[in-house]
Amino acid sequence: MERVNIAQNLHQIQEEIKKISTHPIQLIAVSKFQPLASLQSAFEAGQMNFGENYVQEALEKIPHLPQNVIWHLIGPLQKNKARFVVGNFQYFHALDNFSLAQKLDQLCLEKSQPLKILIQMNLDFEQTKNGLTSEKELFNLALALEGLKKIEFCGLMTIPNPTFSGKEKAKIYGQLRVLLEKLNQAEKFKAAKELSMGMSDDYAIAIAEGATMIRVGSKIFGPRATREKDKF
Repeated sequence: MERVNIAQNLHQIQEEIKKISTHPIQLIAVSKFQPLASLQSAFEAGQMNFGENYVQEALEKIPHLPQNVIWHLIGPLQKNKARFVVGNFQYFHALDNFSLAQKLDQLCLEKSQPLKILIQMNLDFEQTKNGLTSEKELFNLALALEGLKKIEFCGLMTIPNPTFSGKEKAKIYGQLRVLLEKLNQAEKFKAAKELSMGMSDDYAIAIAEGATMIRVGSKIFGPRATREKDKF
């Protein structure tokens, strides 16, 4: 018997989303360090989108869930692991350099597999976190992606400092929304519509600021176990 009622948690979150959102929200169940049984329980309750931070951990889980599950890599990616992403994940939320984008695009072409890309922004300038820090960097990378053939640039992602207050997080999320709006003003970037922002403790704030994707872990699965960092 589960200590955490995953199905009930998912239902409560979906009901809350209906009450606070005026637009569709994609709920991503962040399953980092969660046992496979918990993911299976979530899937049986209707959850289709799962987010993983580490490639190796995800590869251990992906074969055990149905093929129609949608997998999101939400953590940073080293270039030498890119070959394991294409064909296993449908979304990558943390792109912040063109060299990695080129590698992913090459692999997508070789494997005839699509991959949707979100550019990560580091809007609070946290030194330990990946992501672009300026509008200029964002536009330069977005323009460079236009020259690639297979990957699809579909939006932006950010992770505010967890110590920030709700008001401070709202400011960061509002800044991300404004950046996407500026991109959308350019005809070539109109297809980029996703805002991946908001987690278990602040997704309501993110939705109010325009989130289209929220990444929720502990509020679905409960506390996660610790595990040795991915070495794949």
